Amino acid sequence: MWDFYAIQLPELSLKRAALFVRVMVVDSQPFLALLLAQLRHEDWEIRLEGILRLFRIVLDVTSTAFVAEGRQWGLSVVDVFYYFFSAMWTDDKEEIRLAVDTWSQTLLPAHHEAIMRCWNETLSRAPISEKLKLINFLCQLRSHFPAWKVLAWETIIEALLESEFMARNGHLEDGAAAAHLSLYGLSSKEGDEAQTVSDPDSFLLRAALISLSLRMIADGITVELFSLLKLKHQLLLTFGYRDVSLVPSSNGQTFYVQFGELDCFPPVALPCIADLMLVLDSAQPCDISSSAMGGPDVDDETKHSLLIGSVFVDILVDLSSHLSELGSSPPLVLKNLLKTLIIAMQKHDFDSQPLRYLHSDLRKALRCALMMYSDEGHLSLELRQLALSACQVFITRWPDIMGPFIYEAIESVTKVMVSLHYEEHPEDSLVVQSRMFLEGLMTTFYGRGILNVLFKRVLSPDFFKVLNKVLGNKPTAIGQPNLKDALLYDTLSRAPNNEGESYQTVLDNLGTFVEIVHHSAYTIDMLEFVGLSFTNIAHKVSDWTVDTFDASSLLLMSATLIQYNKSHSRIFIPQVATVLHLLLGKCRLSSAALSHVLQVTAALYRKAEQTPNLIVVTFLESVSEILSSKGKSFSSTFPAALEVVISNVGLSCIARESLLRLAEDGFLYLHSYNAMSPWHQDFVSCQAVAKIVLRAAEESMGTLRHLENNPLGVRTWNAIVLAGLSVNGSQSPSLLLRYFHAFVLPYYTSLEPLQAISEHQGLGDVESNQISRAYIAIKLWLLVVLRLLGSGLGTSSEESTDIASLHQCRMVWNELWPPFEAVVINLLHVHGAANSLLLASSSVADLFLFLHQTRIIISLETSSQVALLTQLQANSRLESKISRVLRSLTEPPPNNPIGYYVSQIAAEISAEEKLEAARLQESMKPIWDRGRRVVS
Repeated sequence: MWDFYAIQLPELSLKRAALFVRVMVVDSQPFLALLLAQLRHEDWEIRLEGILRLFRIVLDVTSTAFVAEGRQWGLSVVDVFYYFFSAMWTDDKEEIRLAVDTWSQTLLPAHHEAIMRCWNETLSRAPISEKLKLINFLCQLRSHFPAWKVLAWETIIEALLESEFMARNGHLEDGAAAAHLSLYGLSSKEGDEAQTVSDPDSFLLRAALISLSLRMIADGITVELFSLLKLKHQLLLTFGYRDVSLVPSSNGQTFYVQFGELDCFPPVALPCIADLMLVLDSAQPCDISSSAMGGPDVDDETKHSLLIGSVFVDILVDLSSHLSELGSSPPLVLKNLLKTLIIAMQKHDFDSQPLRYLHSDLRKALRCALMMYSDEGHLSLELRQLALSACQVFITRWPDIMGPFIYEAIESVTKVMVSLHYEEHPEDSLVVQSRMFLEGLMTTFYGRGILNVLFKRVLSPDFFKVLNKVLGNKPTAIGQPNLKDALLYDTLSRAPNNEGESYQTVLDNLGTFVEIVHHSAYTIDMLEFVGLSFTNIAHKVSDWTVDTFDASSLLLMSATLIQYNKSHSRIFIPQVATVLHLLLGKCRLSSAALSHVLQVTAALYRKAEQTPNLIVVTFLESVSEILSSKGKSFSSTFPAALEVVISNVGLSCIARESLLRLAEDGFLYLHSYNAMSPWHQDFVSCQAVAKIVLRAAEESMGTLRHLENNPLGVRTWNAIVLAGLSVNGSQSPSLLLRYFHAFVLPYYTSLEPLQAISEHQGLGDVESNQISRAYIAIKLWLLVVLRLLGSGLGTSSEESTDIASLHQCRMVWNELWPPFEAVVINLLHVHGAANSLLLASSSVADLFLFLHQTRIIISLETSSQVALLTQLQANSRLESKISRVLRSLTEPPPNNPIGYYVSQIAAEISAEEKLEAARLQESMKPIWDRGRRVVS
């Protein structure tokens, strides 16, 4: 029989074909042994002769005689095809390889069809090992014949179903029959579920079949949509997805594949990712409906012309969402997956109705790619670059569906550049790509509010440093302004219309942008636009509730732009003045921001002495309005503004005359504070005003004459004296002591009602806080004496008993203590004033302890102090406290500086002011609502 194929006679062709098939069906081993002996011969010509005979057998497959009636003979002859075609890549001799390739190209479609039938039969009937051998062989063969449909789709699907059952159930089911029934949800056995058995060979076979099928699809082999969906079902099972099922459509004419979460991706399926990439890269069209893809429009049967790979896009997107779980896979697999994702985004229409439901999943997949790019510890540089490329393709190809991803990507890229030390390694390939990525996005989206949205996030200074490095002086396009101007223009155009909750963050980030990225080289038009935008923002925030917005960044930006654009600043300054006027009475402003804008403009106006500084003039006018009660003040801005006045008097910012005029308004404010108006309960503001008045008094002695002409109450006096003590190195103690006599009268007046209290009066008939204010006043004036004399605390008694010290201390003590003592003695004899006596007794005990701790000369008069304390101890409920004080008077005093006691008194006054505010609020309630407690 073998020799018949060496003879070329027409009359032999039919006979040898029929004889060959019958011999192979009966016993193929002798023939295969003879064939192998010739194909393994050392002489290549003998091998070539054997391959030529094989080719003649291949040509006979289309003969009507090449058949064995009543038998399945295809499985018996497949070895012929295997040894013939495999010679193209297995034989060492090039002449043989070339000859086989040449002969193979002469085969007709009929030969391909006949050979395919033999392979179909083999795949259906052969053992798993033979099936694996066949599939591996066909995968190699297809690279030489990409247009050859080597297996029927029905055969492939049937084999996949059978391998699925073999993988899950081993041999407990009835093979192909059970697999076929499973397609309809049926089982070939009754009773309980069979025990699941893992079959590695079946997994290998399924993966190999999937790989072959995907390559056939990628090469353009025609496949029906039903078969395509069944292949998709098997692909999901091969990848390790859970809850994979075929779900019929509502009309029953088609179905879609539904799947759950990825359980565990088997290593044997990893090569299929490369094959999936080929399918998604294929240009073969396919009509697909939403009913075949699932999603919210699953009932829509409308066909859409897409690419054939669109059927598998949802698998790719979901796989890409598990990149972190696939991180331990070989780098080549991750590389193929990222490349496949890039291809899908470039070639497939995600805006089409069948794929539209994948938008959110696609964003999730790209976030995983972004995480890969940011991973510095485990991934190679090439993978990180590819992940960044995927992000860039997504943003540029699908800007309408990217959502907030672009902003997440920009933040991540800047952080990676910082971690890569971009300034030290500017030539690093990942640094270069990251910089080009940011530059491309800013150039593409500069007019779409990219910075405005980014600025709604909390950004670090490093972000702006990277942005400055990226932007440089690049133009947006030929003939267009530079990119920095374009970005700032777009952001400021949108900033006034932002939501209230993001206003503060946007403005703060805008300030950092101006400071680090773009503060110089502004044109006149650009600077005018910035000023107009700042004015619009100021108008908007000034209408908000007082003290809800911190506008310091607006002033800092203005000062920075004036400082670095001096040639055009005269145009910009009037707008800044308007902004300052709008903000000062409404928003929170830091003293640093106010000082900066004053000092920067002062440097500009210093040379032109005849021209007034518009910023300073506006600032002083606004402060004056608040002080004279023309505007309403609040705790955050007003004290900061007054601190700026004090700190800038000697810096050519605020002239001496301006300070004196401001002090005049300050006295009006102090009188309002003295009147206890509910809008002037701000102790911090009162302190700041007092410091201005005292600072003005250092410039002009006549400033404090208002203390004589317009008497103030003890409450206001205490604030002024405390302010004088709070400033180290000032002349305030000396100035205050000169007007001590002006304080004595209101002091006496405040205590007079308490000296006249009778049996029929109670504490409610007089102001109870007058006792505590008088007690604080005594301590403050004694500290003034100590600060003036510069005695310090902790010195020996001999050093503090000189004549001057004795005179000053005696003067203050003799003026202030007798009225206070008279109040205490009076309360001791009034039985209806127990609360007043309790408060007075506590104040006396604290006062005597203060004298002892500060080592004032008065503290030496311990006998009279002990006598009074003993009397109070017997008549009040403060036995334990007075006992502690009596013991302390016998102990050595501590070595505390004057500042310690000043801070202590400031805390006492602040507590008293809060208590007074609470009382005032309670008194304003209706009578039936007073004293009600709110339980939370």
